Amino acid sequence: MTQHRRIEQAEHSSVRTDDGADLAVWICGEPGGSAVVLLHGFSLDHGTWGPVVEHLVEAGLRVVAPDLRGHGDSTLGTDPPTVDRFILDLLAVAGHMVIIEQPDAVARLLIDFVAPA
Repeated sequence: MTQHRRIEQAEHSSVRTDDGADLAVWICGEPGGSAVVLLHGFSLDHGTWGPVVEHLVEAGLRVVAPDLRGHGDSTLGTDPPTVDRFILDLLAVAGHMVIIEQPDAVARLLIDFVAPA
């Protein structure tokens, strides 16, 4: 796996999925602003976005850069790494961001995914 530099100015967080994967997430920029989620390609990690993150933060955006399951510092979990599983993982990361960014604004969080027919 190609290793890229870490996003040094980011705070590190972790999200546990329902199948036991621990997803590493890097967050930077001022809380409360508009957020952008950057997803890396297969066999890469969050560090792919290092130079881009600096520009986005300078533009006032909150940047979230997770390592997809089985990549970088994220573990694999028990489910196979399929596109549907990646979608569920991203929903878990999004839910985590709402809880840590605006805990008083969350009365209830429901994440539902229905596969296309």
